[in-house]
Amino acid sequence: MKNTGLLVNHNLTRVTMVIFSRKRQKSLRKTIEYFSKFPVNVVILDDSRHPLYCHSIFPRIKYVHSPNSINARRKEALRWINTEFVMMVSDDEAILPRGLRKMINVLDQNPQLSSVGGSVLAVWKFGPKDCGYWAYRDSTGKSIEGEGSLQRLEDLNQPKNNLGVSFMYYNLFRVKVIKELLRSTAEMSEKFGIECGEELSILFSLVNGNVKYVKELYWIRNWNRLPKSSPGINRAKSLAVWWRNTATIAERESFMHELSERVPSNQSIKELEHCWEQIMSYAWPFAVSGLLTRRMSILGSVPQAAQKLLRWVSYCAKRFFAPKRIPASSKMVLNELRSAGIGFEESEVQSAIDAIQ
Repeated sequence: MKNTGLLVNHNLTRVTMVIFSRKRQKSLRKTIEYFSKFPVNVVILDDSRHPLYCHSIFPRIKYVHSPNSINARRKEALRWINTEFVMMVSDDEAILPRGLRKMINVLDQNPQLSSVGGSVLAVWKFGPKDCGYWAYRDSTGKSIEGEGSLQRLEDLNQPKNNLGVSFMYYNLFRVKVIKELLRSTAEMSEKFGIECGEELSILFSLVNGNVKYVKELYWIRNWNRLPKSSPGINRAKSLAVWWRNTATIAERESFMHELSERVPSNQSIKELEHCWEQIMSYAWPFAVSGLLTRRMSILGSVPQAAQKLLRWVSYCAKRFFAPKRIPASSKMVLNELRSAGIGFEESEVQSAIDAIQ
């Protein structure tokens, strides 16, 4: 296929967005309305106490009321995914159509890629100010390449690729990869009692092919809510810490045995173990520096109204005593993205921000 960039009018019906919503139907309604405006497929698994009914007017949105654990809902999601490409999305965040088309284009032209990511803008209200942050900035324009998974993991472990652990989890995946990932994450997280989706997303991505990050804004993150733990996902407990400090030899052997039965590869067990140790080595610095994440998880259990009040108090304190420490506005960050050659349509971005704020 000739490279015509965004001029190729890719059909967004080739993509399914998978949303695991956790008792946040107010946000979920806004997300449903947002995604209904363009022809992408959406599968929602909502664990709220009562079902949501507004979804029925949108034909491409499949809503499943499933008041079960996250791992049970991951298994349930597999029944409803039947498109070429899949992306996991939070219930209070937005994906940009232009960025999505660019990513489809890249996957079409590069069969050696297992997944594609792009640039991310995080937004939140800080007092009266609309603030922004260029999230996962180090991934900009990066490619993780190699002849096999070991070479790709060695490339990932290079100092130039200080990308974090969760950056691959929200890529646009080929359907084969995401189905393997969802099934394995559900079964292994359930069996070993620790969330392993982010680390497994790295393994399954790199076992199945190369990974590329395009210079295109595709994801608007909502930082108005702090992350919090939920049944099946303990944000204060890291897989890398468990693996290195807590897991017994028997647990590690059992984990690797389970993994070897799930990873579709012609690698030997020794090669797979080497790959996994590379991922744990990569994840370790992020795990031991995760005190902020654990604190945010604790604060995330604070009611939303109280979080908003705390942000107002912090804004007022900085406004009078340390104005230079007030975060940049989202418009300033968009200008920074544009100056760095990141593509986006401002009207799309503003529509997405309005939808999730």
